[in-house]
Amino acid sequence: MCIRDSSNISDLEVAWKFSSGKIDETLTVQSSPIYTETKIISSSPTSLFALDPNNGNLIWEIELEYKINPRGITYVKDPMPRIYLPTQNGVLEIDEQNGKILGNFKSGRTYMPPVINGKNLIIATLHGGIKSYNLNSKELVWHTSLEMNGYKASIWSGFSFDYDTQLAYVVTGSYGGLMGWYRTCLLYTSP
Repeated sequence: MCIRDSSNISDLEVAWKFSSGKIDETLTVQSSPIYTETKIISSSPTSLFALDPNNGNLIWEIELEYKINPRGITYVKDPMPRIYLPTQNGVLEIDEQNGKILGNFKSGRTYMPPVINGKNLIIATLHGGIKSYNLNSKELVWHTSLEMNGYKASIWSGFSFDYDTQLAYVVTGSYGGLMGWYRTCLLYTSP
């Protein structure tokens, strides 16, 4: 049962606003921010930034020379707070505390936020299939290509993971219309 109290809605005021000032009007998707218990993390087309949730003040910002893909950000708290950011050049690993770039998983272009499974980072790439990297060494552990009839499936709109069954769920598309591809792909992984 959901209980809502709308008696004070007319009394609510904006606590703070923040604008990166960096809008790409050609993008149809803008990133939703995430909350890490100490910061609000969000992105513009070429930057990632952290805000103080109490007042909206900018804590840190990273400027990139290439585009961030704005369909989500992955955050992990333990053992150290880290952010994993999908970009046109792979997935960046970023220190949540100070915004320092710690490494790059060179997976190729990815639009979807990666999934952490045990000691692996699972990345759904735009045209390169699904790749799993060791979180510490950043070495490729396994790779599954999603190719049929000479066409590579595009992964750009959906990717999730079931930890109990170790199944990755991937929404795919392909060039040239229907090429015999299923619109959703299931992939078994191992931790």
